[in-house]
Amino acid sequence: MEHFLDIGKRLKEEREALSKTQSEFAEIAAAAGVAGTTRQSQARYEKGQQSPSVAYLSALAPVGVDIAYVLTGVRSRPEIKPVEVRATVLPTNEPMLAYDVPATSIGARIKEERVRIGLPQPGMAEIADVSKWTVFNWEKDESYPDCAQLAKLGQAGFDVMYLVTGARLQKPVPASAEKISRQEQTLLDDFRGLDSRDKKTVMQLLSSLTKVGN
Repeated sequence: MEHFLDIGKRLKEEREALSKTQSEFAEIAAAAGVAGTTRQSQARYEKGQQSPSVAYLSALAPVGVDIAYVLTGVRSRPEIKPVEVRATVLPTNEPMLAYDVPATSIGARIKEERVRIGLPQPGMAEIADVSKWTVFNWEKDESYPDCAQLAKLGQAGFDVMYLVTGARLQKPVPASAEKISRQEQTLLDDFRGLDSRDKKTVMQLLSSLTKVGN
């Protein structure tokens, strides 16, 4: 519920930055074919009482909502102020971001990101706090992660903007191509040796330290 509350606050912030009402946001999602979107459901999202769906977030991205910020609290383009980001939004029939990507399904993008980062399905399941069968179903497009799960994946390095919208701000870098220091490798090796409970504690601590640093 805490994840939903934080996401709701940031969703409201994005809506107000765009000078939209709750009803207008609901109408945008409904026009994109997202079922069950009303002013009341928008209010529940913003109060943290309900998690928005992936389809809902995907519908809002073309009008200028920073999906990465809503989910993780980190802007997809930190060097640009929110108001400036709004001014650069393109019409919905044009590419939204800098690099075009193949029009794959959400499940295919989830698998692509998992492979890029170098995680097996059980490893991804630990991060999202779900079973490996849930991850299997995500990649088969039989179900999708909720916002809280997407937020956890975003903190672990998944490109949540890409997962939701199919577009990136920059070209992906394979995990194998990333250069890390010996100290970072030691930390990674130690982390991999922890059990799932201790991993979750470390992730929460790192998230808190990052927020304090910002």
